Amino acid sequence: MKHFNFLDKIYDDIEKMIDNGELEEGLNALVNSAQVHNGNMLIDMDRHSKIYGKYLFYKGDRTRSMFLLRDYVQRRPDDEDAVLLYIENCLDLDKPDDAFNYLVRLMDKKNPSKKVTFFYLLYLISSNNFENAINLFKDLHRRKVLDVMEYIKISYYFLMKRRFDLCKDVLLCGLSVHKGNTKLQEEFEYARQVEMFYIENIKNYYFPYIDKFQYRQELYAKGLRYMVEILSVRFYYEDEIELAADLLVEINKINFFVKYKTLAAICDYFLIRDIFEDWEADTVMIKFYGVKLETVKNRLNKIKKYGFMQEFDEKLEMIRENMGEYDYE
Repeated sequence: MKHFNFLDKIYDDIEKMIDNGELEEGLNALVNSAQVHNGNMLIDMDRHSKIYGKYLFYKGDRTRSMFLLRDYVQRRPDDEDAVLLYIENCLDLDKPDDAFNYLVRLMDKKNPSKKVTFFYLLYLISSNNFENAINLFKDLHRRKVLDVMEYIKISYYFLMKRRFDLCKDVLLCGLSVHKGNTKLQEEFEYARQVEMFYIENIKNYYFPYIDKFQYRQELYAKGLRYMVEILSVRFYYEDEIELAADLLVEINKINFFVKYKTLAAICDYFLIRDIFEDWEADTVMIKFYGVKLETVKNRLNKIKKYGFMQEFDEKLEMIRENMGEYDYE
C-alpha cells in the first residue's frame, strides 16, 4: 500500500490555489503550513520555494521569482512545470541566455509540447532572431494551436523590440483564427497607437535635443534615443518624456559619465520611483535596461548633490497634478 504523504497533499492544495489565482489565500496557507508543521514533520523546502516562486511570478515580481525558481530547477530539472515558469521569467526579463540551456533540453525531447515550442518562439524573439521566430510562428499559426493570450504575448514581445510591423501581423493572424475577438482587436489598435506615439516622440524629443548636450555627445545621444524609445513603447505621457529628456540634458552639464543604458535608466527611474514598489522598479530596470535597481539608485544619489533635482521633482509633481492618475505599462 502506497504511503500517503499529508504534507504533499497540503502543498498540492496550496499550489492549486496559486494556479487558480487565489494568490493571497495561497500565500497565507503556505505561511501557515510552515508554522504548523515545523518541528512536527519536515518541511519540503524545495516545494515551498517553488510555490512561493509561483506566487511572486503571478504577483508580477519577476526578479525575485526568477532567482527562487532558478535555485529550485537546478536541484529539480525534472519538474517541467517549474522549468517552464523559470524560462518564462527569464524571457519576460529579457534574459534569454539564462533560459537557453533549459529550453534546449526540453526542445530535444522527441515530441516537445506546444507550450515548450511557444516559449522557444519567445526565446527567438528575445534573442533578436526574427527570421527563425517568424518561421516558427507561421508553423504554430498554420496548425491553429495558439490561443488568444498567446497571440497577444507574441505580439507584445515584438512590440518591446520595436518591431511594430511584426507585432501587428501577429495580431491580424490571431484575428484570422479567433474571428471578432475584441481583446485582439483592442491590442491591434493599441499597437497602432504605440507605433504612432513612438514615431512622433523620436521626432519631438530625439533630434531637437541632440544639440543641447555639452559633453560626451555620442554617449548622451545614445542614452536619449534609447530612453525615448523605451518610454514611448511603454506609453508615457509626452510631458513626462520631455521632463526625462530635460533631466538628461541637465545631467550632461555636470559631465556625469556612466553607460548610455544607465543614463536612460536613471531618467526612467526618476519618473517611477515614487509610484512603483522597489521590486516593480527593479523589474523595469532589469528588463528594459539590463541595470540593477541598486546601481540606478546609487547613481541618482550621486547626481542629487549637484542641486538641480528639486526643480525636476517640482515639475514632475505639477505634471502629475495636471494629468491625474497614471496607467503604466
